[in-house]
Amino acid sequence: MATIPRPKTPIDETLWRDQVWYRQWGPITEVTAMDYFRMSTFFDHTSNNGTLFQQMQFNPQFREELRTPELFNRRLATMTGVEYMLTTGSVESGVWVIRKQLRKSPRYDDNVREDDITVLAAYYIIGENIYQAPSIGAVLQNRMVGFCPVRPYPLSFGRKWD
Repeated sequence: MATIPRPKTPIDETLWRDQVWYRQWGPITEVTAMDYFRMSTFFDHTSNNGTLFQQMQFNPQFREELRTPELFNRRLATMTGVEYMLTTGSVESGVWVIRKQLRKSPRYDDNVREDDITVLAAYYIIGENIYQAPSIGAVLQNRMVGFCPVRPYPLSFGRKWD
């Protein structure tokens, strides 16, 4: 049985960027952020976003129905499963935050305030670079390691010094 090799660098320490796309399309905006993120190694093409993007590619009428980010997000809310949502950002700062989330129940009514969503990961677009935010566990582990005092002398067991 073949095994899949694990990446040498953890994914939350990976940087992705496409300089050709950035030179062609310019600074990332609210409209282009998800298109840029979709090309990255972080994007899961089996997600609800990937499904909708694929349907839009081959169906011009469907593409017209989802022509703005608001219409696209409204359609995503009617689906269950893994999705990516642009949560915040601005052209002035050049920073965008994308959240990977699991939607457990669809929303058909815009008046409903509560969504049954579990956040799986967060990603940052800074300029043309995309990063995955570290998990809370990784941050706490790093802080705990930094907090533990280092002993100046190693412990020696059963060894007699002359």
